[in-house]
Amino acid sequence: VWRPKHEPSFIAEAKLPHWLKRRLQCLPGFRDGDCHHCRTCGRCVRYFDHHCGVFGRCIAGTICRGNMPCFLLIIFMSFVGTCTGIIAFLVSAASWGSQVRHGHGGHGLFGST
Repeated sequence: VWRPKHEPSFIAEAKLPHWLKRRLQCLPGFRDGDCHHCRTCGRCVRYFDHHCGVFGRCIAGTICRGNMPCFLLIIFMSFVGTCTGIIAFLVSAASWGSQVRHGHGGHGLFGST
């Protein structure tokens, strides 16, 4: 597999404490890669998308890395679940309407009681 040569930045080679290197790499002028400092959790995150208040953590990564695939799966599954619920309700309402028109009960939306 071909990979481009990674040229280390001067920050990575500098004799600085680790915490300072991580902080400097997030500054716009010193970026080493695609790094962003999250103001909410106070961490430097690569491929930052947003800080999710529901999960309480940063959503970051690419389509295949980080927690972005899980986040996209949750968004997709919520869409599928909503569509399934709407379709189930419409089918049930149509069945109930058919029973009322033909005089077969119609005591409740989800069957007779």
